Amino acid sequence: TVLARTPPTLVSVDNIDVFFTDPNQIDLIVPNGTAAAYEEAVGWTGFRSTTAIPEVGGEFTVDGITYQVVGLDPLEVEALDYDGTAGADITIPATVSNGGNTYTVTSIGNNAFSYKGLTSVSITESMTSIGERAFENNIDLTSVNFGTNSNITSIGEYAFINCALGSVEIPEGMTVIEPATFHNNDEMTHVTIPAGITAIGENSFNSIANLSQVTVLASDPPSVEENSFGTRSNVDLLLPNGSGADYEANGWTGFRSTTGLPLIETDILTFELTEQTGGAVINAVDHTVAIEVDYGTDVTNLIPTITLSEGASISLESGASRDFTSAVSYTVTAEDGTEQDWTVTVSIAPNTETDILTFELTEQTGGAVINAVDHTVAIEVAFGTEVTDLTPMISLSAGATSNPASEISQDFTNAVIYTVTAEDATEQAWTVDVTVAEEGLNNDTDITSFTLAEQTGAATIDTDNHTVAIEVAFGTSLNGLNPTITLSEGASISPESGASRDFTSAVSYTVTAEDGTTQQVWTVDVTEAEEGLNNDTDITSFTLAEQTGAATIDTDNHTVAIEVAFGTSLNGLTPTITLSEGASISPESGASRDFTSMVTYTVTAEDGTATTTQEWTVTVTAEQEDPDIDTD
Repeated sequence: TVLARTPPTLVSVDNIDVFFTDPNQIDLIVPNGTAAAYEEAVGWTGFRSTTAIPEVGGEFTVDGITYQVVGLDPLEVEALDYDGTAGADITIPATVSNGGNTYTVTSIGNNAFSYKGLTSVSITESMTSIGERAFENNIDLTSVNFGTNSNITSIGEYAFINCALGSVEIPEGMTVIEPATFHNNDEMTHVTIPAGITAIGENSFNSIANLSQVTVLASDPPSVEENSFGTRSNVDLLLPNGSGADYEANGWTGFRSTTGLPLIETDILTFELTEQTGGAVINAVDHTVAIEVDYGTDVTNLIPTITLSEGASISLESGASRDFTSAVSYTVTAEDGTEQDWTVTVSIAPNTETDILTFELTEQTGGAVINAVDHTVAIEVAFGTEVTDLTPMISLSAGATSNPASEISQDFTNAVIYTVTAEDATEQAWTVDVTVAEEGLNNDTDITSFTLAEQTGAATIDTDNHTVAIEVAFGTSLNGLNPTITLSEGASISPESGASRDFTSAVSYTVTAEDGTTQQVWTVDVTEAEEGLNNDTDITSFTLAEQTGAATIDTDNHTVAIEVAFGTSLNGLTPTITLSEGASISPESGASRDFTSMVTYTVTAEDGTATTTQEWTVTVTAEQEDPDIDTD
């Protein structure tokens, strides 16, 4: 670091002008504005870098714009002047570099760009203030772009006086529009005053011949001067809805018309479901709604009630059924047509139930007795069972777990405590007692068979639900049937087997086990078969012109045997076949066949189903020659 503003003279030693060893490894820091002088001085070249020491108040020019240093930590500059060399369309950059330092451009000084013949100006987001008369009298300046995220908080008096701006987006960070800021911009037709503006100075928008519309977004009227706007009777004033009276009371009078602005809000204010467990969480920043419904709710058909910002509408409308299996998108449209997409997510609350639903052991003598009030399970196992190593199968409420878990071996010599944890982490202790049955009589109460003379097929016996279902032939009277019933060994039944009963409705039977105390009620349903097509598949006759006698038809084994006269050729016989009523046969009756070996026929019953077809085997033999007949 060298502090001298004039480069010191370097003295050679022994006529050798090497003043620094490896200067390319050294950074040289010199006073601001002296870098060029050092680079021209003998011995002050070849350094890795040459950087100026910034000084507040120091000035330098880049691309025709003169900057002054206004801050050192961080390095900041203000644009002071412009020499016009970069043209009429300029961008004031966010940063500039000088003397090895990079500065942020944060402000534009008073009169900095006045009378420069500019036509357009772009100001970057680093800028925070614009000075007085900064762009005065640029009579062809039609466009000023402050950027989409401008950080400008102040614009000085007369900053854009006597320009040709057609419109301007006043930065939202401003609170005051200073006097005569946009005075005499005849091309300006409309202006929007941001919501944060609290005061508008004298002549701010005066002498603007074409100004026809002013939109003010502030709900509370900004203070205004009588001459802030020119001829008010030529201007339409647009204000937030419902604020007109306040504006008039604060000097906003004399305009051609005063109209309420369409509302711009696109918020979902409330979102409710009958099945919800609590209020919806509405995020107005991310535009999301999250709501939880009771466990077990069918989310495929929920009907929300939705309230919105005033004047807004929604698709789909409030009260319309939607499937919330996955997130649902709603579009809210503000009164002014602005649209906003919202995402609604419905989640199902975790199950709170902690029940043991079933408890089974391979060795059990009957179903477990589960008391959901006292949270106990009692189960009996067969006489002689060793209870020190039993493995239960346990089913629980949906989403619940148990400790110990199902299918884990346990010693049930004493009661065992099972802790059931619900899906929502609620816990419940259950006490399980296993007892061993005493040695004694059979306690089975099953119906093992149930038959009726009129049945069309075997009875269906359900030993879990203790039901019997049986069908009898079409036309059978159900009143007065006599069933034959067999039971578990030693058991008895009431009404007894063989007793006539009226089965026009379900009949209850009580089976008492051999032990005389265990009982089970069974329900028997008898149904009458519907009238239908014939399902017989018999060959009733089989004849051949050459036969020596009637065919032998075996309906049990489904075979036909027939003999033809001696000398008859078995290749090419034409049988005539009759069948069960309505049945058909393939090959058909009357079709010539080769009977030198057995021939298979398929008979299909009248009902035409796959279960009512029958294959028949036909064997034709030729009569043996009589050895006593003389053929000479």
